[in-house]
This record gives sequence, C-alpha cells and structure tokens, in this order.
Amino acid sequence: MSKIRVFIKHPGEDPFMTPIENDVETLKKYAGDVIERITLCSDFAVICNGNGAFGNEKFNFAIGKHQFFGTVIFVGLKDNEFTDVPCTYGTLRDMFKNLYNERR
Repeated sequence: MSKIRVFIKHPGEDPFMTPIENDVETLKKYAGDVIERITLCSDFAVICNGNGAFGNEKFNFAIGKHQFFGTVIFVGLKDNEFTDVPCTYGTLRDMFKNLYNERR
C-alpha cells in the first residue's frame, strides 16, 4: 500500500501534515470505526467519524452546515480515490481559519 500526505486534526489542536498509509484500516485508526467522506470540492475531502454528534467524540470544528466530531483527516481526491492533500499548511489556514486555536 502506498502513503499519502494528509492533514490530521484532533479536537482542540491545530492540524498537522503527515504521511499515512492509503487504506481503510489506517483511516479508521484516526477517524473511528465508522468513517464518512465529506467532499468539500472536486479535489478535497474530509474523512470523519460517521457517528458525528451521536458518538462520544468531542466537537472539533464546523465548515458550513457540517459539524465534525473527533479526529478528522483532510485528503485529496483524484478520480474518486484518495491522494495527497492538494494544499499547503498556509493555504489550509487561509481557507479554514476556524480550524486553528487562537494564540494569545
């Protein structure tokens, strides 16, 4: 199995980029046993806990009408397959300011 570059975000923490194995078992290791893909645009998606607010996971963040609980993984998409995330840390921060903790 090959690795892909992703951003992982735990509740209450800033996202970080890391390589992970591109397989369902690895995605479940981070996001939970029931995973769901939320496509944000044609080449960008969030893998999250499919139980959402009904599970025992902490609130993480919201994007539009979607609320995310527990750890999430930002991935790239190409031909309906997961690929390297298509942005840099700075771009992710510019697009989704609510993912980051306020620094005081």
